[in-house]
Amino acid sequence: MGEADKAIKEFEQITSSKKYTLELMLLYVEMGVDFTNTYGDIDAHFYESIEDMYVNVINMVNEDDGHELFEECEERIANVVEEADGVGWGFYDTFQNINSRIRWM
Repeated sequence: MGEADKAIKEFEQITSSKKYTLELMLLYVEMGVDFTNTYGDIDAHFYESIEDMYVNVINMVNEDDGHELFEECEERIANVVEEADGVGWGFYDTFQNINSRIRWM
């Protein structure tokens, strides 16, 4: 997971593309949620990593001067929160809390 996080940061530096960096970060979150739904409960470090990346996604959406980034990924953001439902140890609650910070809603 650390390698994936590092790769996303390098991608952002190389491309300077907020849109594609956001896509990659959101994919990381989606795959993390899908992984835990497929394979069951994981450790706290795993969940924290996914939650931290989701915070980064929402921060990037909120830092956008317009709401274009949000509109492009609004459905995926809603789906990832919905898919986190039923995952243990407060994962879903954390996603809902993070999601409530979106300034465009």
